Amino acid sequence: MTSKDGKRKSEIVEIGKRLAAFKKLVEKEEGKLKESWKHWEELQNEYIELGIEVLGPEVFGEAVSGSRASQKGFRREIELLNLEHNARLAEFDEEIEDTGPTFLQKMKASEKELDSAAKKEQARVLQALIQD
Repeated sequence: MTSKDGKRKSEIVEIGKRLAAFKKLVEKEEGKLKESWKHWEELQNEYIELGIEVLGPEVFGEAVSGSRASQKGFRREIELLNLEHNARLAEFDEEIEDTGPTFLQKMKASEKELDSAAKKEQARVLQALIQD
């Protein structure tokens, strides 16, 4: 072994103790590494679930399309709201179609009444002018 100043020095070390200490260190670091990989996989799964909720399962391939996340999420909620909105629009269109002819009939009847009242008034005014 050499020191920083380049001089040789000798040291007696028991290799067995060094190997045991190194093995302990490796096992300790292995545990940390396994925990880190486990955490990494959890984060990846979480990102995939969020991606499926926002973008839909088809973006992530068929492997995840059958997952529970395809039944919930932003995209599915928007699709349901869109269906609800379209159903309401269809109902309003039906109401407008039903109300339109009824309103037109009432308007024509009202115009006839007004025309009739105007003719009566005109006849009354002419009658009054002729009598004077």
